[in-house]
Amino acid sequence: FEIYVELNFPDNKNITTRQPYIQMIKFFDCFKDYNMSDIKPKELLDYVNGKRKETGLTYNLNVSKLSTLYNFAIKKLRACEYNPCDIINKATPKEDERIKFISEDLYKKILNYLKKESYKLIVRLLYETGMRISEAMGLCIKNVIGNTIKVEKQYIQEYELFTDQLKTENSYRIVPISPELSRDLKKKPVDLDGRIFYDVEAPTLRYYLRKFKTSPHCFRHTRATILVSSGIDLTVVASVIGDKIETILKTYVNVNENDIEKKFDLIRQTI
Repeated sequence: FEIYVELNFPDNKNITTRQPYIQMIKFFDCFKDYNMSDIKPKELLDYVNGKRKETGLTYNLNVSKLSTLYNFAIKKLRACEYNPCDIINKATPKEDERIKFISEDLYKKILNYLKKESYKLIVRLLYETGMRISEAMGLCIKNVIGNTIKVEKQYIQEYELFTDQLKTENSYRIVPISPELSRDLKKKPVDLDGRIFYDVEAPTLRYYLRKFKTSPHCFRHTRATILVSSGIDLTVVASVIGDKIETILKTYVNVNENDIEKKFDLIRQTI
């Protein structure tokens, strides 16, 4: 693993790309004292199937990254002869039942439910900007400039990783916000790094939002949908959301329930 990381992620670059491999190593921690060539396919299969049955999760990404590591060991290092991951089928994930588009009514219900002001504030930020949760967690006070936010850092709480390396080149961007949100962000106390949401736990926020059958990432779907349905140029939407136009249309755009009746009236006028 260390050789693979050294060759593929030199000089600590591509931190977010490297993280799934680190998570994979943690997942297969019970095999840490094995030689790769000594791990039997059936033993690995039983372990993964046991975890899948226990949690209901697929662990497909962990298996895929371990398989990549094995192929590297086989082809490049000649460290073993076969890949025990070949016996493990890709599990079909459960149907995503999250509410992808958060209506104004649901948004207000979430805000009313949350007790701590820090959690209310980060939800307002997610709703107005469509930022990734890691980007919101990494927001520093110096990056709230006027009524805009300069997205240039992220904080991945699972790894306690605070970095200026974002997911893609498109992730570095300027996002407009309301004067009210700008004011409240600037008033909030920060930690020594200048992080605004140092006192928010991402897993706790996810737990709260699960009560409403949604998640932090669904705010991203919501904002992209609102911008597209408002008629804003797709290049501008992609710039604000921090992704490619194809991704915006294919992944993030859902039915905008806030103004669907208005759209229906427009359609009726064409009949």
